[in-house]
Amino acid sequence: MKKWKKTYYAIVIGKLSRPSGTIRKKLLRIENAKNEAKVQVSESGQTAVTHYKKIAEHSVKIPEWNMYITEVELQIETGRMHQIRVHMAALWNPLLWDKAYGDRKLNAYFSKHYSLTRQALHAWKIEFFHYGRNKKMELTARVKSDLLWFIKKIKQ
Repeated sequence: MKKWKKTYYAIVIGKLSRPSGTIRKKLLRIENAKNEAKVQVSESGQTAVTHYKKIAEHSVKIPEWNMYITEVELQIETGRMHQIRVHMAALWNPLLWDKAYGDRKLNAYFSKHYSLTRQALHAWKIEFFHYGRNKKMELTARVKSDLLWFIKKIKQ
C-alpha cells in the first residue's frame, strides 16, 4: 500500500476530453522565473503523475459565448511544485482563476461577476495508514464556501 493518497477538488475551464484519465508529463522547475509560472512541461523535468475524474460539468453563459466549467477530483502520485495547475493547463483545462497558468480574460470576468479572486483548487482528502492505531485513516476538509457559492450561482 502507498503511504498516502492525496485528493484535491478543482474547478477548471472547459469540458474535459474524457471523463477520467491519467496525466503523465514531466515537469521542470524554472528557478529564476520572474513570475509565478515557475514550472513547465519538459522532457528534461521530473516525472509527475496526476489522475483526474470529472465530478460535474456546467454550462455558463458569458457575453461572448456559452462556455463550460467542470468540477474535477484529482489525485496525485507525485508532489511536484504546481503539478495540478500545470497538468490541467497542459490539457487546455486550466484551473479557474489561476493567475500563472490560466486564462486572464476569463479570470477577470469571473472576478467581476462572481467575486471569485483565488484559484479554484482545494486540498480535499488525505488517506494514510496509521501505524499506531493499525488502521487506514481518511481525513476530509470541507470545500470552502466561496467555491460552493460559485458553483451554486452558475447552476442558476
